Amino acid sequence: DEVITLAKAQSLATGRTIGIYPEVKHSTFHDGLFGARAFENLLVDKLHAAYGNSSAAPVFIQSFEVNNLQYLNTRTDIKLVQLVDADDVKPDGSMSLVAPFAQPYDFVVGWNPRTFADLVSDSGLDFVATYADAIGPWKPYLVTTVADGIDRTDDGTLSINDRRVDGATGVIEAAHARGLRV
Repeated sequence: DEVITLAKAQSLATGRTIGIYPEVKHSTFHDGLFGARAFENLLVDKLHAAYGNSSAAPVFIQSFEVNNLQYLNTRTDIKLVQLVDADDVKPDGSMSLVAPFAQPYDFVVGWNPRTFADLVSDSGLDFVATYADAIGPWKPYLVTTVADGIDRTDDGTLSINDRRVDGATGVIEAAHARGLRV
């Protein structure tokens, strides 16, 4: 309520639309505590009351899980975003997919072997496009990088932040070809 009130007040004060980008956190875990889709239903009811059930609403609902976004797709026309994570970037530039950053948690619980990296593959993007309007990948899924030993941050240690950006991975173009925003 407070975020919606603030966004609407600032929209009026500035004369431009201020949107909101709520994230449904730990949906599978919370389902076990409060009942199936309790948080999703409360969120959608609140958002529909404030903005209507419209894809034009200045709202994006995001989640790292899949099943809750599939459910939300049956309840609302508000834009949905599939978040995509990883543990780290390996020295060769590939994604390190180590739990708990390897898969959506609902995939873990449901014994679904697909990883976050699978969600940005061609078949994964086809799948995501069946229920979401956009993907929100961690930036290393979008750009190729090289560890070349240069300390670009000048902090005395080499990390992902020191990698040289070499170009695009093609994920943005592939997502756009399927009608997904990035």
